[in-house]
Amino acid sequence: MRADRGGSGRVLRFAPLLAMLTLAGRARAHQEPPPAHPVDDDITRTSVVQGTDVLREWRGGVMGTSFQIEAIGKDAAEIDRVIGLALDELRRVEDVFTVWRESELTRLNARAGQGAVPVSSEMALLLGISVECGRVTNGAFDVTYFPLRPLWNYKAEHPTLPSEEQIQAALKFVDYRRIVVDRQNSTVELPSGFSIDLGGIAKGYGVDRAMDILLAQGIHNGLVQAGGDTKALGRKFDKPWQIAIKNPRHSDEVFAVLPVVNQCVQTSGDYERFFEIDGQRYHHIIDPRTGRPSAGCMSATVIGPEATFDDGIATAMCVLGPEAGMAIIEQLDRVEAVLVGMDGRVHLSSGLQKAGLPSEVR
Repeated sequence: MRADRGGSGRVLRFAPLLAMLTLAGRARAHQEPPPAHPVDDDITRTSVVQGTDVLREWRGGVMGTSFQIEAIGKDAAEIDRVIGLALDELRRVEDVFTVWRESELTRLNARAGQGAVPVSSEMALLLGISVECGRVTNGAFDVTYFPLRPLWNYKAEHPTLPSEEQIQAALKFVDYRRIVVDRQNSTVELPSGFSIDLGGIAKGYGVDRAMDILLAQGIHNGLVQAGGDTKALGRKFDKPWQIAIKNPRHSDEVFAVLPVVNQCVQTSGDYERFFEIDGQRYHHIIDPRTGRPSAGCMSATVIGPEATFDDGIATAMCVLGPEAGMAIIEQLDRVEAVLVGMDGRVHLSSGLQKAGLPSEVR
């Protein structure tokens, strides 16, 4: 019996997903995002008309990655207004949870060791979900990994490896269990020397919030995507939305497309940011238990009802690997996964066993 975490109450529609899963060809290459909010000129807008329905699509950069928002309605100007509100919400979420400039999160980190710090209800909510992701994954997802990140510089012209002494010194300040979140009183307590990075879950939260805006504004069919985090509402005209899974060793290709309706699809992988030394790949998904790049999966795709929680779970799958990861997935209600092991073998959760995916990625 899978554990039910509560949540939206939506039922995953795996029967049509299993029947319609198809192999795919080429996908759009990953775009290097702008460092801050884009101006309107940086947003690409397109339209598709089918009968009396209009689909408007916006693409650009936000939250350190590329974004895509699509919405279907009757009036193009009204759809654009609503998409603009959803984009504003993505930008607002970025402003709250970024660590690249002053934010509520950086102010919280600066007060580590000062006891219970008042925070917004939104910060308490997301940190509560983050701690739950840590608990469910036995520490494979840990937002206190932040002290480890400076040790791995993926932008350096000549990257170097940290010493074991540096890693062990940083690991003393990594343990999600030491975050004290009081949702009722909206306070968070961090031990001295600890700091938080929400990069592994905030994009999923932003996608959930942007979709909430679309729903509140009367959109019944739409899609929000930020990097590898996607939420699909209703249908794209009369067909499910098509969500690609990248080939982790050829990121301009995909090895499958998931047709989804009212679902979230979150993908994490070791192919977005990495460097190589002596033929060894060192990527940006850090195992918070060892302080080193994870060695569990090349990529992990999690399909479920909530982008926020599933974003953290997808990150953890890359750390845990197929065997330990799938054991957790099978205990989660309404959640499925496609995991690509370090050997290129494709592993499917029980709800996807007959999906027809290739057994190996090359």
